[in-house]
Amino acid sequence: MRTNHRIMGALAKAPMLALAAALVLAGSAVQAAPAAKPATTAEAETVVVIAVGAVKEPKEASGDCTVSGQVRQVEKGRALGIGQNVSLTVPCRKDFKPGTKPRPGQLDAAALTAAPYGRVLLDATGTELRAPYEPLADAPHPQPLEAAPASADPAGEAPAAE
Repeated sequence: MRTNHRIMGALAKAPMLALAAALVLAGSAVQAAPAAKPATTAEAETVVVIAVGAVKEPKEASGDCTVSGQVRQVEKGRALGIGQNVSLTVPCRKDFKPGTKPRPGQLDAAALTAAPYGRVLLDATGTELRAPYEPLADAPHPQPLEAAPASADPAGEAPAAE
């Protein structure tokens, strides 16, 4: 029996071509999906610093921590006021092993617990943005208040009539 090597050669190459096509398509799909980037204060409608009261870690190694506290400083927006109590859900992981990296937006539960303050970014509806929580070792210095108009009397009294 005689074998046509051209046909056998083409059949042998078919799985390799299919694999190559699958890899090209898979690669383009990965490139097409944009990576989630952390939110910035410019994107946020509301930015506040909270004094952390408590951090509740997830039961599993990875999950959501609940961070509760009180608004200490309003950096942007009017949705929250100083002294208001807040409770946030923050993606976290406990028991990080040295050399391991958290998923984007996921924080170390121990770092959350150790930080006495945190910066929170919210959108116009009051929903936390991507990478919405930043643990802070110290509270930032208060931002300066807007200067009063030059015509205003510093004592707050009306000008005397002449």
